[in-house]
Amino acid sequence: MSLLAPQKGKQEIAANLKVDVMIYGGSAGCVDEQTEVKTKKGWVKIKELLETDKICTYNADEDTFSYTVPEGTIEAIEDDFYRLHGKGLDMVLTKGHTLIYWDKEEKVCSGSLNDLAELILENPEDYNFRDSKGNTFYVEGLQHYQSRNGLKYCVEVETGYFLARRSGCEFITGNSGKSRLLLNKAGYFAHTDPNFEGVMFRRTTKPLSAAGGLFSEAKKLFRPLGIEVREQSMEMHFHGEGGSKRNMKGGNLKFTHLEHEKDAEGNHQGLQYSFIGFDELTHFTLQQFLYLIGRMRSSAEGDSFCLATTNPDYNSWVYSWVSRYLQDGIFDESKLGVISYFLIVEDAPVFADTPEELAELYPDLCYTYNAVDDETVYVPPMTFCFIGGTIFDK
Repeated sequence: MSLLAPQKGKQEIAANLKVDVMIYGGSAGCVDEQTEVKTKKGWVKIKELLETDKICTYNADEDTFSYTVPEGTIEAIEDDFYRLHGKGLDMVLTKGHTLIYWDKEEKVCSGSLNDLAELILENPEDYNFRDSKGNTFYVEGLQHYQSRNGLKYCVEVETGYFLARRSGCEFITGNSGKSRLLLNKAGYFAHTDPNFEGVMFRRTTKPLSAAGGLFSEAKKLFRPLGIEVREQSMEMHFHGEGGSKRNMKGGNLKFTHLEHEKDAEGNHQGLQYSFIGFDELTHFTLQQFLYLIGRMRSSAEGDSFCLATTNPDYNSWVYSWVSRYLQDGIFDESKLGVISYFLIVEDAPVFADTPEELAELYPDLCYTYNAVDDETVYVPPMTFCFIGGTIFDK
């Protein structure tokens, strides 16, 4: 299915690698240090934003602006930027950054710079960008750009979009975007397996259904495959290969939240999933994560699995899961695609290179007595992999 084909490089490795739990992280789409963000106290350079600053966010569904505190901020090393410019327009972005634009039919759309750059240059009149007053601007040129300080910045807001400006030119732009891998991988199995039951989580509901959110993007991505959508419950049933609306041969995907700590157990107790996806894993708690990966079992053809995206955060509980794949705080490329084995010991992962190592260290966790057959049964540790970088790495 070319529609769900992964990008070459790290995304392709992540899409094809079979492990129980995968965390896909690293650098996200961002802007340079000269970009300013509109706050309630005025325009502030994005690198100087405070955690308490309320910034001007844009709601694409309602076409309104409001001031809210961001859910998170990003600051990371980066020297690979691109400058899009035109009359009244100046944006410096990394290639994974999410753009919001209006097409020639005045329909609001979004996509990554990596996916849209060539199309924008070929037909700039089909991609207009706007400021807070509704003025439209078109791209006249795109060049590679090196930032002054070698760093990139972004914010994560509930609506998915915020108001920014550069060189005095105002524009609406998007959150850091790197969740396409979640949709591609889950969509492939939902389309091909009638017993597939998948669930994707954001911490709160609004980022799922807002323009550019997981549920909104999933509907656009999967409609050509054939899906039946239940808007209120944010679920979709796939027609599947050779199937139709009247003869369903595909699986199901559900999009939901874990806003409260109790929602993991309270809303998912007794349920079984073929796939569990977490968008921005650091926004969830460790207990939510552990509880949900314990629900990975189903009647699907393949093994159940979990895929989570995340941004680097060394103060988060997620760090203990990815640290063995880092060197001096940066993803160790020599460990790309390397599979580890893990057990949960006192709510923390214990990793090893082989399952035999864990069985020797923790025999009580790897062997259990089956009273029915009067025998001791081996329970293999789960497999894990962390892939650092963006889905656009080559």
